[in-house]
Amino acid sequence: MRNTFITLIAPDLDESAAQRAARESEKYLISNGYVSDSMTNCVLDSALGYPPGPRFSELFTEPPCSFGLTFNGVEVRATTIPGFHENGQDGFDVFCPSCGARADMASWGRALDGPYFDVTRTLVCPACKREERLDRYIYRPYVGFARFWITLWNTPPLREDRLHELSDAAAASLRIVLGTR
Repeated sequence: MRNTFITLIAPDLDESAAQRAARESEKYLISNGYVSDSMTNCVLDSALGYPPGPRFSELFTEPPCSFGLTFNGVEVRATTIPGFHENGQDGFDVFCPSCGARADMASWGRALDGPYFDVTRTLVCPACKREERLDRYIYRPYVGFARFWITLWNTPPLREDRLHELSDAAAASLRIVLGTR
């Protein structure tokens, strides 16, 4: 069985704001009983996460069902360098923000590659020849770059009002990346 995830990212936060967003989001999730206050190995990534709290199901449009899955928790992270948040094994397309032409994925991959991650790297569009930053390109389905994120593992869809509350707690506009691993 594949693991599914919902990742909420805030693409526009600098390092300081990302750290603050992570702290405030953790406070919101714990104080409302959505997650436990002790971290465990309940998320798929190498980091520790927060297992479900007594009100966990109130985050979602329908009750979550673990189906015996090992990973069913919430990861809240902030980093100094923006991470690329993609949709796992489902793939995505990349389009030029200037003309809408599909980007060459091999060129995009080479532009992304390097000794360290830098979203200010650029890619020249094969159609209009304009050079644009990687984080300005259009991704479908949505994927993105961010220093702060919240990942919910193996859950139903997030309720719209909870998304707004999390955005308020983080003091950031959160975007949704859906995927599987």
